[in-house]
Amino acid sequence: MDYTNHLRGISVAILIVLRPKDSKNERYTILTEQTRLNSYGTTFLGIPVGKLDEKTGDITGFAIEEIAGSARLKIRKEDTIDMTAMALEHSQYNEDLPPTLHMNPTTSDKQVSVLLWEKDMEWRDIESLKQRFGSERAEHGGQSTVRIHHFEALWREGARDAGTLAAWALYEGLSGSGRIEQRLYEIRAEQMQRRLREDRDDRSY
Repeated sequence: MDYTNHLRGISVAILIVLRPKDSKNERYTILTEQTRLNSYGTTFLGIPVGKLDEKTGDITGFAIEEIAGSARLKIRKEDTIDMTAMALEHSQYNEDLPPTLHMNPTTSDKQVSVLLWEKDMEWRDIESLKQRFGSERAEHGGQSTVRIHHFEALWREGARDAGTLAAWALYEGLSGSGRIEQRLYEIRAEQMQRRLREDRDDRSY
C-alpha cells in the first residue's frame, strides 16, 4: 500500500537507518544538530525534517539537502515508509483525518508525518560516514550539522525532540510486528525493477 499520497505540502520527519551488509543486527542513524530559536537558542539533536514538494514529489529541506550533499545519500519518496500511516491503519480510533503526528494536540497547525528510509551499506562506507560525521559536537558554526549515532542511542540522544522520540517508538513497534521488514522487502523489489527499466532505457539509446 502507498502510504505517501497524503503527504503533499505536509511536514515530514525522516528516520534514517543504515545497516552494514555483513552485520544486519548493527544499525546506525543520522541526526542533525540544529539551533531552535523558539527554545532560547538551545541546540538539539533530532532526525531531519523537511517537506514534500507539491510539484516534484521530492523531499526538500535544509537538513535533507545537507545529508544528500555531505553524506551523498539520496532520499527518494518512493523509497520511504510512512510509519505514521502504517501504525494508524489498524488503529481502533482511526478517524477520517490525515495520518499525521500532531506535535501540539490542542491545535492543528503543526502536523508531521514520520517516515522511515532504511539502507543496507558496505561497512567501509558506514565507517567513512562515521569518520566524517562523528557523534561529537562540531566546534564550527552552522545552521545544521550532520551527526551519525548508533541506533540504540537514538532515544537518549533525541530525547528533547518529540519527532525523534515518535519515530523511535513507531520503528520499534512496527519492527516488532514484522510490518517494516515486509514493506522493506517490497521496496527493494521495486528498486530492482526500477534499475532494470533504467538499464533497458540506457541500452536503447
